[in-house]
Amino acid sequence: MYKHILLPLDGSRLAEQVVPYAQQVAKASKAKVTLLNVVSPVDARVSNEAIEKMLQSERSSLEQHLKKVEEAFRGRGIETQSVIVTGNPADEIVRAVADRKCDLVTMATRGHSGIGRWMFGSTADKVLHAVSSPLLLIRPADQAPALSERPIQRILVALDGSELAESVLPAVEDVAKTMQLEIALIRVVPISTFAMASMEPYAYDPRIDEALTKAATDYLAGSRSGSNRKACWRQRRKSAVATLLGTSSTLPERSLGA
Repeated sequence: MYKHILLPLDGSRLAEQVVPYAQQVAKASKAKVTLLNVVSPVDARVSNEAIEKMLQSERSSLEQHLKKVEEAFRGRGIETQSVIVTGNPADEIVRAVADRKCDLVTMATRGHSGIGRWMFGSTADKVLHAVSSPLLLIRPADQAPALSERPIQRILVALDGSELAESVLPAVEDVAKTMQLEIALIRVVPISTFAMASMEPYAYDPRIDEALTKAATDYLAGSRSGSNRKACWRQRRKSAVATLLGTSSTLPERSLGA
């Protein structure tokens, strides 16, 4: 499944809430883990001896923090290393993914309290759009919940009938099999949107709700069996609506939605 997991941390308890999830994935996939902390550089124009000492103290504190986290991973039999670099957090995370060939990034969407919270959230968003490797993002709580050794129990997969949405299924199946997780598939039927979007003067039949819901259910059943999901969904949707409103030749495709 995964071979090398990158875990960015900023030294806060909020960011650290992702650790149990990373441990579960790493343990199940026998992956090694790199703990990464990025220290923002100080503008040379405002640098002085006092600031340098403060930064050195902060770096020493971060090293001790990463060492404790590293020991926690090693205690579970997970190969782990720690790295501290200086630079822009998002840029350094993206660089580490490429240089170290990490195939999974696990991180929290919040870090330090106050303004740092938004900075960490922005970092997660930038990384999400800059790397091709999968991301496991955790939204930490102000009060860390008590977690079991297996905090991930089920994967929810949202499908819309498109090939793009379905492209995630092989990876989901691989993860679920390796980690022994349940998979829940969901398909949202936009009934009200369907009724409002039709540009043709057809009377809306409330039985369409039931027909489209059944078509979506059949589509999800096809997704579980690995059949041609997109063709299955479109054909059953058209058939279900055409049965209620007339023949397919009198039913414009645009009234069926995208």
